[in-house]
Amino acid sequence: MFTALQVSINLFSLAILLMILFDLKYQDELHSPNQFNYIELVHSLMAVLILEALTWAVDRRQGTAFRIANIYANTAYFMADVFPAFFWAIYVTYNIYGRTRAYKRLSWLLFFPALINACLCASNLYNGWMFSVSADNIYRRGDRFYLLVLILLFYIGYSNILIFINKRRLTKRAYHTLLLFSIPPIIGGGLQFMFYGMPSMWSGATLMLLMIYLNIQRIKLGADPLTGISNRRDIGSYIKDRIKESSSGASFSGIFIDIDNFKSINDAHGHVMGDKALQLTADLLRKSTRKDDFIARYGGDEFLIILPKLEDHAALDKTVSRIRSEFDGWNRLGILPFDICLSIGHSVYEKGSGNSAEQFIRHLDSLMYKSRS
Repeated sequence: MFTALQVSINLFSLAILLMILFDLKYQDELHSPNQFNYIELVHSLMAVLILEALTWAVDRRQGTAFRIANIYANTAYFMADVFPAFFWAIYVTYNIYGRTRAYKRLSWLLFFPALINACLCASNLYNGWMFSVSADNIYRRGDRFYLLVLILLFYIGYSNILIFINKRRLTKRAYHTLLLFSIPPIIGGGLQFMFYGMPSMWSGATLMLLMIYLNIQRIKLGADPLTGISNRRDIGSYIKDRIKESSSGASFSGIFIDIDNFKSINDAHGHVMGDKALQLTADLLRKSTRKDDFIARYGGDEFLIILPKLEDHAALDKTVSRIRSEFDGWNRLGILPFDICLSIGHSVYEKGSGNSAEQFIRHLDSLMYKSRS
């Protein structure tokens, strides 16, 4: 009866994940890196749920075939068990850093604990470190089972630390949703660790994935698919949070940027080169700013940068000069058949002015247009 309940819970979790995948098929940004990471997270969780149900289905059943199935099903399950946490770490990393060298480098480094786990699971067939299956086909945890737990905790800890230290890069809603993701799996995993057979860890993760899908995926967190930076929908809430903070602390600054003659670039060189210009602009803006600065594509060829806790006009001028120097240096390389030149408007948000996020953006926009004349 308990086995039937375990399998039923996993099947219910699988049904939720299948509905998410089905809905994702009809989204325009199915092949964006952020969406791809989310889909791989769903796929890995589905694989774990299926393998977990299989281990329960064959455990304690009599016969050599069931015992062999129990051994190899648990081996595959242990190997797959870390991948939802791995892909979650990748998903979080992309949402923080976007499509940058830091993201690519960290993605490769994050794979090594999963590789170590795979080696441990393969060696378990000979040493029984992780688990064993008795002659009467009863599964038992091994003396080194804790190694799997440590790898899972590493991924969860890495993700939470990254979210916490990069709080200012995220909207308040996104920050809390991402940070809360690990709570049900940790609680469920703790219960499952103490009481083997309780199917709570990955079913809890399924519910959190559903919450993320509803609260974040639908509003495309960090989801400008072309440049990998934040999109326009994040800007308003982010600035509102900074305005609230400025009432009791340091103010912030904003930079509004427009690519000069972008239409001419598209007309003369085609939309592929136009897209490349937008991607390059986003990359150079990342290089020119601090890691805590919020960079978003406002629309078309317009970009907005919010610099939290920067209220010194001279420091803001230096940042703008650094941006211009970065673009001038790139243009001198002559890699593209055109230069990328910018019109820039920048200002410190005046505390106590009562200006809303929309008013501050309009102010920056007007300064940007004045800089052209």
